[in-house]
Amino acid sequence: MKRIVSLLLLLLMVLPLAAACSENTDTADETDTKAEEVTEETTTEITETDRSQMKDTLPEDLDFGGESVRILARDDGLRLALDIFAAEDTGDIVETSIYKRNLAIEERLNVKLEPVFVSMDIHGGALNGATAIPEVIRRSVLAGSDDYDIAANHMTQLTTLIIENMYVNLLDLDYLDFTQPWWASDFMDEITMNGQCYVMAGEASLTMIQSMYLLFYNKNLYINYFSEDINETVMSGNWTLDKLTGYSAMAYADLNGDSITDKDDQYGYSSTTMRLVDTLLGGANIPLSVRGSDGNPEYAIEDNPRVFEFIEKAHALVMNDNITWDVANSSEGETEMLNKFAEGKVMFIPYTPMGADYLREMDDDFGVLPVPKLNDEQEKYTTYVHNGFSAFAILTTCKNPNMAAAVCEAMGAENYRNVTAAYYEVALKVKYSRDDISSQMLDMIRDSIRFDFAYINDGYLGEPMGQFRNLVINGPGTAASALMSKMAACQSKLDALLEKYMAME
Repeated sequence: MKRIVSLLLLLLMVLPLAAACSENTDTADETDTKAEEVTEETTTEITETDRSQMKDTLPEDLDFGGESVRILARDDGLRLALDIFAAEDTGDIVETSIYKRNLAIEERLNVKLEPVFVSMDIHGGALNGATAIPEVIRRSVLAGSDDYDIAANHMTQLTTLIIENMYVNLLDLDYLDFTQPWWASDFMDEITMNGQCYVMAGEASLTMIQSMYLLFYNKNLYINYFSEDINETVMSGNWTLDKLTGYSAMAYADLNGDSITDKDDQYGYSSTTMRLVDTLLGGANIPLSVRGSDGNPEYAIEDNPRVFEFIEKAHALVMNDNITWDVANSSEGETEMLNKFAEGKVMFIPYTPMGADYLREMDDDFGVLPVPKLNDEQEKYTTYVHNGFSAFAILTTCKNPNMAAAVCEAMGAENYRNVTAAYYEVALKVKYSRDDISSQMLDMIRDSIRFDFAYINDGYLGEPMGQFRNLVINGPGTAASALMSKMAACQSKLDALLEKYMAME
């Protein structure tokens, strides 16, 4: 963008001379008009907020006559409802951006967005005696009721209903452009089978950005032990699991002087086992499944030597003395981990951007890093997203699925242009700017999100991703035999799932 702005400014100086010599006056007039629009103010805006300049491909003249678009979604009383709706401009930067996004969509498409909320948490659990969204969808669709147009729900729960014929094939609809950067391209590629695609995911959901796995690090603590710039290490592609383990091993301190490693000491790393394994596995770029020669997904775990390298290295990080403070696999354990980090007693923790909510009063400076690579041979950084983020589907009972598709496309585009940047600013205390290192890291993490078919359908397939947690704890000695015994059941479920997909053609 800076290069474009520089060229336009140059044109401002040379156009008067060029116009006198040019035989193509139409071209000169057009260029002159564009050049006159470049002011100092817009130059700054374009340079710092280039997301806001991204155009979508929706037709300019779309008009759905004031029709209501009903969106079935979650509300946990905290943040999930904000994925879909903000009732007013409260002055909070994120709520305001969601409120303005919905107004812009309603005005542009001439629709009325109507959320229908169900009390559920981000893990898919129903709250306050509510009926969970999957059952709400089943009852409505099977009854042939036109109750909802769009469903936004926990990704794994939503994909489970695909084989029950609850959703419209998105590839049959107008207005959805899955080549645009606000859609998660890996997800869209992997969810598509035999010309069928029933669920979409991307920046239409703020919770996808909020659920990216990453590392927080304590900048003050890091500087106390190391002189090399960790951001340079990341940007040069040398941020690996070995680096993380090495840094973490150096940071232990017996703060209470009792010669016992306990919760009051300082550690290089802290995590629940679940969070540690899920995060690092995504960074290791180990696919659970790949597409075979017939185009169908098949497991890619048992014969992959990188699997056993990962188990060995992750086991060393979590189990070796004085490196990791391993907290309980529970919400209380995660709170303990976040509190220790906020107190300046841990150098690294794995989490998602949602963790920043706990760190606003932290005295030390903190930063964000991508999940490390498995080793130096790995070409790029990758990360998973916690599967509780909101994915979207259009129900088969929707009377105007093209209208619903246009709303989803507009929601993704508006979030990409404005909402994500607002969230970065308020949640992580950084203004969205290409010159800001934290924003560069967040861009890198967003661009590293990856999915595969088995991860997307993990709940249906017997949780092949979850198998890694016990493998890491038990260590590499028993990994091969344990993996073989667990994967047999997963393979049976995959075969059954593929059969059901084929029957939907």
